[in-house]
Amino acid sequence: MDNNVSDPKRLRGMISDQQKTRMRLAVVATTIAAVGVCAANHLQLLEPLRLVIQDSLTPGRLTVLAFRPPAAAGSASSSDANVQLLQAALDKSERERRALIIRNAQLRDDLRRYDETRRISSLLTPTSSLLQFDAITANIVSPAGMPSTFSELLIDVGHSQGIRPSELVVDGTGPILDVGSEQGISAGDRVVEGASVIGRIRKTGRWVSSVDPVSSLDFRAGVQLLRQTGAGPFYGAEGILEGLGDGRCRLTGIPYTEAVSVGDDVVSARMDGINIPRLYFGRVTQAEFLSGGQWQIVVTPAASDPLPRTAAVIRTQLTPPQVRPDSSRTAGDPSD
Repeated sequence: MDNNVSDPKRLRGMISDQQKTRMRLAVVATTIAAVGVCAANHLQLLEPLRLVIQDSLTPGRLTVLAFRPPAAAGSASSSDANVQLLQAALDKSERERRALIIRNAQLRDDLRRYDETRRISSLLTPTSSLLQFDAITANIVSPAGMPSTFSELLIDVGHSQGIRPSELVVDGTGPILDVGSEQGISAGDRVVEGASVIGRIRKTGRWVSSVDPVSSLDFRAGVQLLRQTGAGPFYGAEGILEGLGDGRCRLTGIPYTEAVSVGDDVVSARMDGINIPRLYFGRVTQAEFLSGGQWQIVVTPAASDPLPRTAAVIRTQLTPPQVRPDSSRTAGDPSD
């Protein structure tokens, strides 16, 4: 036997070379097949073969689906139920939030009215033995004139009680209050929000009153400047506040010798030398000294816009005389 063939090491080397050759041929064949499949797929030559393969696999896929437990449907229904519960919780939280917002607004409004009532009470401290002041709380039922339906309602109620319509209906384009002559309200009474003047009573009916706002053309009031200086506030010149009809007022009657500055406050003036509650009208927003030696002063009212729901009417009354004991009677009077 040939030694070359019988050598084991040489034989193993030849087998190894043959395996490498086969592997190279397999790789080349696989590459050629892959390239051919890609080319055939690109040319849509494998479409019939793909359909045949899918048809052959369909029974197996159906069998797998038939033996699969129906967990997906239950999971979907459970997920829908969780979503509904979460949505219900969110809706409940939203309703509670809105209720808290409304309650908070009501509490803030109650606190504001309390502060205004306290401020008015401090302003109405008697300063004269001849006059006394009190405040009547009123609701603003209409911000601009009396609605026709409200007028008809008042006339119907008044007719049943024998009251003439002229005693019930009030004219004017300003706010309408739900107080009138029945509560002792009279024309000229000041209408305030806190310490700020909204206007004055124009006309009163039995149960309602109309108001001339501070900025209306029919409004007039005696006022006084209140100046802020480094030494503190002090009262300045007195004048007449007149409405301009455009949401502003003008201040007239200020002597040219008086000092006026933007930012000066405007408060109610004394009434014929009698101390009365000092109410706030607004602030000077324009002050120009004209060449003719006159002041042109514009005042922005302090009344809030829009108007509040409630206001107060300040009434001025004479202090009732005090009953003095009869001095003509003596200690020795037998009637004692």
